[in-house]
Amino acid sequence: MDDIMRQAIHDFRAYLQRRHYAAHTLANSTLDLQLFFATCPQPLAQVSFRDIERFLDQQYHQGLAPTTLHRRLHALKHFFDYLVEQRRVTGNPVKPSHMVRRGRPLPKALSQDQVQQLFAQIHHPMDKACSCSCSGAACGSLRWSTSRWTLSTGRSRPSGSTKAKAGKIGGSMSPPMR
Repeated sequence: MDDIMRQAIHDFRAYLQRRHYAAHTLANSTLDLQLFFATCPQPLAQVSFRDIERFLDQQYHQGLAPTTLHRRLHALKHFFDYLVEQRRVTGNPVKPSHMVRRGRPLPKALSQDQVQQLFAQIHHPMDKACSCSCSGAACGSLRWSTSRWTLSTGRSRPSGSTKAKAGKIGGSMSPPMR
């Protein structure tokens, strides 16, 4: 890494300090930029998106977590945005397509027992009505049976109970009149 790059990184760090970035952000950004420029022999103005891709591939094959890759990529993007603003380079080689996509885990379905346990924690009838209305069709239906609400699975219906469908908020969810 030559003196021009060291000075650019130093100036960028001072820029981040003036903007009151956290100390760990300053340290990590500096480290990430030094790692990139240790592997990239190009002068600042000649760094291309291919150099960025090469760096990301190298980092990926080292087994780094997606969050680390994303942090390093963000440091490079922010650094080159700064250089464009300072008119040291004409464009930012970091492209939106470089951004690492992080998978999001799918929600896990609750078993019928877990749903029953959840509803057992809700005691006031209006709370039960609201929670069922918010969850929509997944809730199933509520039944008023001998002075308490129960969740119906739709499989079997106790005789003598009145079914109250989950529906619009503000609808009547009061127990049946006898």
